[in-house]
Amino acid sequence: MRETEEETGRKNYIVEKLETIFYTTSRGEEVELHLYLNVDNGKTKNEIEKENKEEMKWVCIDEVESEIHFDNLKRLWNNSKVKVLELLNKK
Repeated sequence: MRETEEETGRKNYIVEKLETIFYTTSRGEEVELHLYLNVDNGKTKNEIEKENKEEMKWVCIDEVESEIHFDNLKRLWNNSKVKVLELLNKK
């Protein structure tokens, strides 16, 4: 959660853990990535350094899959979409 806040400037809280993905980068680095379903909880009051901030793009839920470029993340999105819709309908 801290890293998400630092990189996006948005506070969030975890709803549930989705899965862990293992992969090797183009530089040969082994990566273990833990993925969670989080809910946005507003803009952080913390100052985020420009070099640490990632670009964030908000899209309609029907456009999410077309914005995802890796097959494993598309699969994750399709497996998680129902949970996301349920959370959105609770608001």
